[in-house]
Amino acid sequence: MKRYQQQKAQLVMLPIPKEQLANFIGKQIHLAWAKQGCTWRLLRIEGDRIYLETPKTKRSLVAKASDAMYTRRYER
Repeated sequence: MKRYQQQKAQLVMLPIPKEQLANFIGKQIHLAWAKQGCTWRLLRIEGDRIYLETPKTKRSLVAKASDAMYTRRYER
């Protein structure tokens, strides 16, 4: 296959449905507005807010539940 014919696979990030979000507590998720490859550990859910922390530095973050996206590991 020639170089110009090769295409990179599209990275498709799918949103996590709100009813399934509770299954991801303690697991790593991605946020819609974050750079590719950034993940956070989901700590808890309160209404439309989710509380997260970075796995490496343990910095906390509060985000909207609608921004939660699957990571590649959990897409399938």
